[in-house]
Amino acid sequence: MPICNQNDLEQNADLHIGQKIACIRKAKNMSQGELSLRIGVSYQQIQKYEKARNRISASRLYLICSVLDIDISEFFADIKTKIFEAA
Repeated sequence: MPICNQNDLEQNADLHIGQKIACIRKAKNMSQGELSLRIGVSYQQIQKYEKARNRISASRLYLICSVLDIDISEFFADIKTKIFEAA
C-alpha cells in the first residue's frame, strides 16, 4: 500500500465522490442545471463539486443522493480502493 499524506487522501476522496456524482447524474440524463435547481445551488457549484474544487457537506451530499435516488453508501462502497490507487 502506498504511503499517502492526509491531504492526498482527502483530495482523492473528494474527486472520487465528485466523479461518482457526475457519472450517476449523466446516467440519469440529468443536466448540471437540473440538479442544481433541485438542490438549490448554481450549476457552477455542481461543476465545482464534480471537479472536487469545492468540498461537499454531508447534508448536501444527502440531498444530492435524494435527488439522484441513490443510497449514500454508493459513494463509499469502493472508496478505499479508489483513493489509494489515485494517490
